[in-house]
Amino acid sequence: MEKLFYHNYINDTESSLMFSYKGPFFDEVLGKLIDLIRKNFSFDPVVDRKIVSVFIELAQNIYHYSADFVKIDDKEYGIGCINITKEINNKFYQFTAGNFVSVEYVKNLEDMCVVLNTLNRDELRKLKRDTRSELTEANERSKGAGIGLIQIALAVNEPFEYEILPHNEEKSFFYISARVNNLFV
Repeated sequence: MEKLFYHNYINDTESSLMFSYKGPFFDEVLGKLIDLIRKNFSFDPVVDRKIVSVFIELAQNIYHYSADFVKIDDKEYGIGCINITKEINNKFYQFTAGNFVSVEYVKNLEDMCVVLNTLNRDELRKLKRDTRSELTEANERSKGAGIGLIQIALAVNEPFEYEILPHNEEKSFFYISARVNNLFV
C-alpha cells in the first residue's frame, strides 16, 4: 500500500493536489478550511460558489454523519477526509471525500445517490424544495435529510461517483467523487 501511495504521489501527471484534509471536522477547523478554500480558489464568482458549496456540503456530511467521531464536551465531531485536485489542463476540480457510515444507513444512502445521479437540474431543484418542506423534528438522524447530497448534485455538471465498501458489521466506508467545471459557463 505504501509503495502505491508513493508511486501515485511521484507520478501523478494528470492532476495536482490543491487541498487535502483528514481528521475530525471541528467547528473551528471547518471555518478555517472554508476560509482557506475561499482565499485560494478565487478566480471566477460562479466557479468559486460551486467550489465552496461542494466543499461545505462534503464537510458537513462528514461532520454530521461520520460513524467515526471524537467526542468533546458532549459534542460529536465526525472524522473523514476531503481532497481537491485540479486537472493539469485546468478543465475541472476533482473533489473526493470519504468517511465511515453506520451500516444501518447504507441502503438509504445508496438509494439517494442512485436517484440523484438520474435526475436533471430541474428535477434536482424540485427534490430539494420538496425535501426541505418535509423536514420535521421527528427525523432525528437527519440534519438536512440528504439536502447536502442534492446540493452537490446541483453544483456539478455530471453525475458524481460514489462507492460504499463494507468494513465490518457496524460500519461501511462511503466514498464520493465529484467534478466542478473550472470554466466559466
